[in-house]
Amino acid sequence: MPQLISVLIVLVLLVTNGRLLQAQPLNESVESCIDRVSARYAPLKKPDLVLERQFQADLTLCGSPSLPKVTAVCIGSTNYDYAKLAMQLKEKSLTPVQYLQRVRDRQRKAGLCVEDEAWSTAYAHGDRDNDLVPDKYDRCPDTPPLAATDDSGCPVEEPSPKGGPSPEDVNRFFKLHSAVGNPKCSGAPVPTVPAVAALASIGFPEISPPKLRSEFRRVRNQPPGCPVVYQLEIDEIVPVVLPDPAQTYRMPLRLRLMLKPSDALNASDPDADLLVFESLHPQLVVLFHQGAKAKIRAFNGNGTASPWSRNYGRLGQR
Repeated sequence: MPQLISVLIVLVLLVTNGRLLQAQPLNESVESCIDRVSARYAPLKKPDLVLERQFQADLTLCGSPSLPKVTAVCIGSTNYDYAKLAMQLKEKSLTPVQYLQRVRDRQRKAGLCVEDEAWSTAYAHGDRDNDLVPDKYDRCPDTPPLAATDDSGCPVEEPSPKGGPSPEDVNRFFKLHSAVGNPKCSGAPVPTVPAVAALASIGFPEISPPKLRSEFRRVRNQPPGCPVVYQLEIDEIVPVVLPDPAQTYRMPLRLRLMLKPSDALNASDPDADLLVFESLHPQLVVLFHQGAKAKIRAFNGNGTASPWSRNYGRLGQR
């Protein structure tokens, strides 16, 4: 039966490689591509390993349309694994050291996907145990899910429990950066990218303090009752060549805002496809004075994040 399931998964991968991984239309913007892909997968209401990995593969092609499709499939699977590993770290089924080992394992294999098209092609034809090592090269075809392996697919030695961040540090990080946990999010898929309809500065420079207006697609692929919040990241644009040679280059200012659907201007309309926010923060004056760019992503109640949207700029500057 496992072999039959593996054959079915491979067939779906090969079929969807032609059907779901469609060529990006000529001159399509990254924004439009993300919007199109997110809309296609929005009806996905429950976890589906194959479709979730295909979703990540399609997003990869939005950002890098020149990639071979087989490479995008491989990279999409890697991105899916990153999300699952983060979830296991948060649920404490992985230690921080184990998490780092497995992330580095996926980073190495992602490099193989990009550097070796033969590897990606072999991967698209089969990876029965989902360790990102193609069956063609896998000498240990039954490794546990998300295990770290060598390039032959055989498990490597577990890392020493010493070293790496402490569990207390990890817990502190999740408390500061993650959405509040919710059992209704158990098994939830990776949120779709909140494709942006508009990002604009309001009132700058005439009105102080100015506001940032954001309009983006609501994430709808989560289980009923699973909360979703949105993280807006605004980065100041600092020129590489400063106008005054006497000036000292400094790191750009970065501002992150967490947006809750209940705070949206149209929060009273739960069926609204777009969420609309107007954000106010004292640092927006500084960001808009130089010019700023912004992007957005979504977190569900497990702390699982969607990929970032594309960057939008230049905000504020005239």
